[in-house]
Amino acid sequence: SDNQLAMEMFTIFQIVVMAAVCGYVAYWIYKRNISFIYVILTTLFFGLFCLIPLYAVSIWKDIPFCLALVLYILNIGDIVKEPKKIENMKGILYYIFLSLMVSFFRNNGKYIILGTTIILLLTYRKNIFNTLKKFTIISLVVIILTFIVQGPIYDHFKLNTEFVENLGVLLQQICY
Repeated sequence: SDNQLAMEMFTIFQIVVMAAVCGYVAYWIYKRNISFIYVILTTLFFGLFCLIPLYAVSIWKDIPFCLALVLYILNIGDIVKEPKKIENMKGILYYIFLSLMVSFFRNNGKYIILGTTIILLLTYRKNIFNTLKKFTIISLVVIILTFIVQGPIYDHFKLNTEFVENLGVLLQQICY
């Protein structure tokens, strides 16, 4: 059936993306001239940890979110090491692309993006009106539009879930 084919295609796509992200993490560590032992340990972790293959084939919204979040975190690491990355349009668009992925794969992803963007703007506040003017304007517009889409527009089409789901991860952490 069409549904089965769609699920098969999504699973294959997710396996490929998960392998690519895991490989990119090891490559990212390697390109930063971090000791090669960490590249090996990271690769062994991804290859031997029993939940990684399970996550690769699970049809669950948290898997794409986690993959997007890993790439977003690595990008934040790059920005911290080299702030000039968000001074050019290529770097800004990559940040926005990852921000949108994190924001739309989970309801509470927008809060992660809001918080980290505010921290970036506070950290580099001296450059906001000079070299980071484009980044500031574009990232704030994207955040506002994300809140509008996930707020009134989702409400209009009855796409929002209960507010309790937004607190799910926080509640789980507190309970543990």
